[in-house]
Amino acid sequence: IRAAKRSLCGQDLSDHLALLRASDGFEAARAKGGDHARSFCEAHSLSFRQMQTMRQTTTRLRNELQGRGLWGEDADRNGSDVALVCAALCAGLFPNVANGSAKGGSKLKVQGGRLEALPHVSSVCSFSKGGKDIWDHWSDASTQHVDDEGRGSGDAASERWLCFNEVSQVEDHYSLSGLSPASASAFLLLCGEGDLSVRDADEQQKTGSSPTAAESTFSSFWDSADPCGAAPQTAEEVQMV
Repeated sequence: IRAAKRSLCGQDLSDHLALLRASDGFEAARAKGGDHARSFCEAHSLSFRQMQTMRQTTTRLRNELQGRGLWGEDADRNGSDVALVCAALCAGLFPNVANGSAKGGSKLKVQGGRLEALPHVSSVCSFSKGGKDIWDHWSDASTQHVDDEGRGSGDAASERWLCFNEVSQVEDHYSLSGLSPASASAFLLLCGEGDLSVRDADEQQKTGSSPTAAESTFSSFWDSADPCGAAPQTAEEVQMV
């Protein structure tokens, strides 16, 4: 199942994106005929009946939203924007977030660090080789990333944040299902209760001005969300927002 999901989500390693692309692929195959749709399901370990049910549910939901004036012709115009889709998932699932690091072992910290959990075996993010394959993948992806100012992210994958659907327990073991990567900028802009104050970090350092109440509120939120403390590369992202 994991291999089938990875074939759908590609380099993005997101269970939600795998589901989205399964739905898009099913629709494209269905437009060619029932046999093509069944072949698509067989090739990706999908249930043809479940895909039909999901399509019917999606249609009913879209019709309901259209009837209430909440869905327009361009409502899905950003459906192919992976970063935006993951940011929206992060906002909707918060505070269901987890973080971990390549140096911290294969387990992820959840619920403010009170629990340690592994990705569910069916997730595209499930670990093998102690998680080495996943961390190597994220390191490669981060090395290739360059932001708007031409800065490379370097070793940004040494710590990783994800959002998830639910955490389940079997005896003393916890697992996370429905995982997608979450960026620091998504947390900053879309999550938490404190107001975000955009400022020039270099200018504040020169003037020696103290943080505002909004900044203190956000700092408290960030400290409670990250039991390990913000990594240096995370702090740099915060300053560049």
